[in-house]
Amino acid sequence: MFFHKSNRTAIVTVNNSKFKIIATWIFKDLVEKANVQQKQPKQALSYHILPTASTMIGVCVTVITFLRTINFHMKTYADDILGFDTLVFITSCFLSYISIRNNNSRKFELIADNLFLIGMFIMVFVGLLILHLK
Repeated sequence: MFFHKSNRTAIVTVNNSKFKIIATWIFKDLVEKANVQQKQPKQALSYHILPTASTMIGVCVTVITFLRTINFHMKTYADDILGFDTLVFITSCFLSYISIRNNNSRKFELIADNLFLIGMFIMVFVGLLILHLK
C-alpha cells in the first residue's frame, strides 16, 4: 500500500490500482496543526507552577479557616500543618516568579517544582488526617 499526498488530492495505491480520494481538507488541517505545534516554543514549567501554587495557597487558607470555624472539640494539627504548607506554596510561587524574571532559570524552576510537589504531598497527608478526625 503506497500513499502519495499532492497539493489538492490524495492518491492511495493498493495492488497497482489507484483510488483517488478527495481529502484536501483533511491533509490541509493535519499539516497546519503539525506546523503550528512545531512552531510553538515549549513553555517553561514556571509558567504552570506560578498560577497553580497560588491557587493552592488559597485552598490551604480556606481549609484552615474552615477548620477553625467549625470548632473541633479535639486538638488537631491539621491547621498547623496547612499553615506550614501555605509557606511551602508561597516559596514555590516566589521561586517560579524569579525563574520567569531571570529568563527561565532552570535552577529556580527546579527548586520551585520540588517545593510544589512536596506541598502537594503535605496536602494529601492533611486530607488523610482530616478524614480520621471523626
